[in-house]
Amino acid sequence: MRGIKQWLGRGFFRPSLSGMLYLFLSFNGLHVQAESTPRYRSIDSLIREGFINVSFVSLGAYQGNCVEASLENRTGNWIYVWIEAGRRLIADDSTKQDIFIVKDNKVKLGPWAKLKTRVFGFCCQSSDGAPKEKMKFSESYMAPPDWVRLAQFLNAANFETNTIQSAVWCLSNNHSISGVYGAPEALVKALKDTLSAIKKIPVPWYTTTYETNDTSVFTGDPKRISGKFNYYVKHHGDLVIAIKNKSGNTVKILSEFFNHGEGSFEYHFDLNVKGWTKGEYHLVVYEDYATLLATKSFKIE
Repeated sequence: MRGIKQWLGRGFFRPSLSGMLYLFLSFNGLHVQAESTPRYRSIDSLIREGFINVSFVSLGAYQGNCVEASLENRTGNWIYVWIEAGRRLIADDSTKQDIFIVKDNKVKLGPWAKLKTRVFGFCCQSSDGAPKEKMKFSESYMAPPDWVRLAQFLNAANFETNTIQSAVWCLSNNHSISGVYGAPEALVKALKDTLSAIKKIPVPWYTTTYETNDTSVFTGDPKRISGKFNYYVKHHGDLVIAIKNKSGNTVKILSEFFNHGEGSFEYHFDLNVKGWTKGEYHLVVYEDYATLLATKSFKIE
């Protein structure tokens, strides 16, 4: 019996040096893996649990890396902070714009560390003034699900600044999807399709650009309407392409073609609408000034 106890003691309760080394390497490997794949947490939960302090300050612009976030780790551990795309920053001054974050920002914050990082966001109140430098944002919160969906789409791709801004205003200020334009064309089309799905309205076939000035971020004054459309001609004849208003009156002749050939054609137009009355218009193609071959509607709004 005594021999069995001695054997059990040697085999189970006194691990060998090689066994202890194996256990050390195993646990150490798990530790390295955890550090190399940290779990980032939303600033909301980290603030609520008292792990971090966060403040946001304007850098004096309303687009791009226009906000500086100051982070402070209140613990002796590493913290992995996630400032999410889809978060809205509320301006201290109600006459200035709130900022909508459209790019994720993930920060590794060492024990008791303080650091500053720039946040990529855009104005979401087109009628308000641009934030002044060093202006504070009093709070932040996650925007509604539709806004978050747009932010996640913008986060996953690279767009021109004006393209992002016009897309944000489509939701925040109900601007027309026709105001979204830029390059590359295929990616902007996907963005418009996303906005169409969110707002549950069709994508306009045309693009609207607006007047700009130095006193406001958005004038609301349409400048040009542009687009392209196809039409088919069955017979040789005279064609006219014109703009009619909602009442059916011709307000502008765009083109006249005499002895126009048969076949399918694509028409590109770029129309100056500065000063035009807002409302619905129709782009029409007539053969021999009588037969309607094609029509497209657009709005100046």
